[in-house]
Amino acid sequence: PRGFWKKVPTELQFPASRIRILNPAFVREAATEFLNISSDTKSGKAKNPTTGVIAITLALHLCDEVHLAGFGYEVNSPGSPVHYYGQDTMSSIIKSTYHNITIERTFLRKLKEGEAIVDLTQL
Repeated sequence: PRGFWKKVPTELQFPASRIRILNPAFVREAATEFLNISSDTKSGKAKNPTTGVIAITLALHLCDEVHLAGFGYEVNSPGSPVHYYGQDTMSSIIKSTYHNITIERTFLRKLKEGEAIVDLTQL
């Protein structure tokens, strides 16, 4: 598949006992409850939360405290990296039809303002 930073494996690299599967309800909650992303697949708008927001959703369910580092989405710096790995920059994710980082950034700010998370990198 295109778009992955590494080649997708065709066989398991670990024993099956080490594999965990995330309940899709967390993805749905991140998208529809937290980000208000429509489940209408015909709208043509970005409909998928990033892995980071899905992880935050899970953390909010499992952890007493959630501290974040590395989230920021520097939309005013198009050359800024999106991840700590790879070559993707903000200019590529801003144009994404797969994710909506504007909505995600607003969500992260609301979590911070509501003291639901501790921001270690000053969103």
